[in-house]
Amino acid sequence: MDGARLMLEWSIVAAITAGLLFTFRPRQSVSVKPEHQKGEEQKESSASVPDATVASREAATPASILIIDDEAAIRESLATLLEMEGYEVESAETGEQGLARLGDRPFDLVLLEFALPDRNGAEVLRDIRDRDPQLSVIMITAYGTVENAVTAMQAGATNFIQKPWDNEKLLADVRAAVARRWA
Repeated sequence: MDGARLMLEWSIVAAITAGLLFTFRPRQSVSVKPEHQKGEEQKESSASVPDATVASREAATPASILIIDDEAAIRESLATLLEMEGYEVESAETGEQGLARLGDRPFDLVLLEFALPDRNGAEVLRDIRDRDPQLSVIMITAYGTVENAVTAMQAGATNFIQKPWDNEKLLADVRAAVARRWA
């Protein structure tokens, strides 16, 4: 036998300053060689492809995501979660900072807090829609009322997620939104 491939999957639980817990499951292939074959050339193992790229995109570049949230712990925890999945992430603390970043470069998805200190997230969403009607925007908020959800969806949100969120669902929503953007 040339070597045994061993798929390792592990969970790393990270406690974030705000007390939020996230479970990350990075995937990696490892090639293991028996002791008697140590001098021989080893075939490279193929790491599993992170969900941050979509096959239909010409270049295999990671999707770019902008997080707009006034809470540093939320921005950091979302960035960590998304970066562990292979996404390229930038963040902004206010709606105006987020709109400025959107003016600097293109993004594939925006994660937008509904209640920002400088502007209402629905207002920021309308400005985003004026600039790029096809850009996917997922609203994230601790104020998950039906009224806020309706307001966000009417303003053009792709989805509306309440804090605290389920990581697997959030990642599934992110993948779906990026896939729509790249389609």
